[in-house]
Amino acid sequence: MIDIGLASQTAASLTRPASYCGVVGFKPSYGRYAGAGIKGLAPSFDTLGTITPDVKTAVLADSVLKGPVPTASTVKSAVPKRVGVCRTPWWDQAEDSTRMALQKAGACLGGETPVEDVDLSAFKAAADLHVTIMSYEACQALGWEYAEQRALLSSQIVSLIEAGRAIGYATYRQALAEADRLRAQIADVFTRYDLLLAPAAPGEAPKKEDGTGSPIFSRIWTLLRLPTVTLPGFTGVNGLPVGIQLLGAFGEDESLLDYATWAETLFPARPVPSICVQDTGHE
Repeated sequence: MIDIGLASQTAASLTRPASYCGVVGFKPSYGRYAGAGIKGLAPSFDTLGTITPDVKTAVLADSVLKGPVPTASTVKSAVPKRVGVCRTPWWDQAEDSTRMALQKAGACLGGETPVEDVDLSAFKAAADLHVTIMSYEACQALGWEYAEQRALLSSQIVSLIEAGRAIGYATYRQALAEADRLRAQIADVFTRYDLLLAPAAPGEAPKKEDGTGSPIFSRIWTLLRLPTVTLPGFTGVNGLPVGIQLLGAFGEDESLLDYATWAETLFPARPVPSICVQDTGHE
């Protein structure tokens, strides 16, 4: 419907919809785009990004958003020297649709460059750290709304704020310090791999009554502040889109977009859902 959509992510609010809708989602490195005009939720994580039909359009948007003065848009394709497939410590929460998509994605890229599994079990605490920091900061960011307009807030937001109210300052500071340690640790991983592949969501888009699905497969990367591109090309057991995350080192956004341009040509064509037309009996 449109070429470029703006989105923000504090946990998985860009990556999941991109995966569910079969489009490209680009969440850049933390701080790459200015967040002026956006209502913040957790300043340690809030990141502006884009949703586009393809990578070249994400590159075009990046050329405008990344600096005070727009620059020329250059679309390049680059082949990484080594790709790591990261199932993450929460692989047991992946549905069959996501498991098949990640396997197929690795096979697509493996024909042109070495692909191997990466063990990130040392990052198991990342999801809980993200929840702690986000809850504490959301409690601060939405303090006025909670005090003055609580009845207008969703039950999910109220629960998030109340969880933050129960977290002490010392616990929050400890979580920040641990997050910094993990960011230094992931930088070492990228000395061995140019690109990581990871799940984007547990599976296909959930039914409306089930909410927006778990953010578990993005919490770690948002905590680590890494750039990520969610690419389409795969479908799940119900024929709905399932995306795959491509991740680069912090600050290496241009390289990640170059790798994504390459990977996009190897992944299957973007799935286009069929349109359901109800027969009313009228001509």
